[in-house]
Amino acid sequence: MSDSIKNLYDSMTTIDDVQKLIDDEERESVTLDYKQAERRWNHTAKEKIAKHISAFSNSEGGILIFGVQCDDADKDKPKAITGLHPQNGVEDFDRIVTAAIRPEINGWQRKKITNGKLAVLLVYIPASDAGPHQSMKHKQYFHRSGAQSIAMEHYLVQRYFGKHYHPQLEIEILEPSRFRATYPQREWTHYFSLQFLLRNRGKGNARGCSGHIALPSSKYIVTNHATPYFRAQVEQSRSWQSEGPGPHYFVLPRDIHPGASFCFYELAIAFHSQYLQELRELPFLHWELYAEGMESQKGSYTLSEHFFNLLLDS
Repeated sequence: MSDSIKNLYDSMTTIDDVQKLIDDEERESVTLDYKQAERRWNHTAKEKIAKHISAFSNSEGGILIFGVQCDDADKDKPKAITGLHPQNGVEDFDRIVTAAIRPEINGWQRKKITNGKLAVLLVYIPASDAGPHQSMKHKQYFHRSGAQSIAMEHYLVQRYFGKHYHPQLEIEILEPSRFRATYPQREWTHYFSLQFLLRNRGKGNARGCSGHIALPSSKYIVTNHATPYFRAQVEQSRSWQSEGPGPHYFVLPRDIHPGASFCFYELAIAFHSQYLQELRELPFLHWELYAEGMESQKGSYTLSEHFFNLLLDS
């Protein structure tokens, strides 16, 4: 949805483009609003601007078009281009938005287009991940409901604030380094050391981290080493086996802070040369992660082409 809104904004470069919206009876909606602006923006007008900017940013994003009148009998249908007051400029609009919205909205854009007689101001407001955004004119948060900008009820504000502060965990693998010069057996590659990272890409602290890891079957790999660091950091659990295929369960006795990563496992692993091509086309790792305040996260990991080139050379 956000891309289509931005594409519409970018496509409108002339008064004729705005007139086409009117001719096509493109009605006001969750993502589109028309406003008259042939009078100088006063305090009431600035309040309305703040309300609509807040609402679009807290919803799906949208486009505001200043200088268009809607039909008196059908208030959501555009009727005519009435134009901007000469002193309703882009700099004035910038000052209104900067002063009236907290926190500030990133990525919004505006442009004034004219045919020499009439001018309109187009404003693009993206859906924001940094909200909710408050109208300082009203000391309230707004969102779009149909073609209206309405105050958010308390439970919506709570939900909006809460959704931004959850952890989001995923597993990454640092590829690879040769671990030993010896082979497990003749048909196997060298051993390689793989480091497993647990990364928190969310905005909330990840507490009570645990999960399952499933490695390929012993037909494809052999392992012979798990780092003491791993054993020191992970609670004793007989359900974790350091050798052979998974699924293996692990529990971390530490939090993972937002933006942080933690190397919780290092594995020495060799690959059966007969099955390299087959393994190349399969996910190497399946995982499922759990933490307080986070829905379970699932994913998989495929080894890179660079790593397979190293295996072939080994």
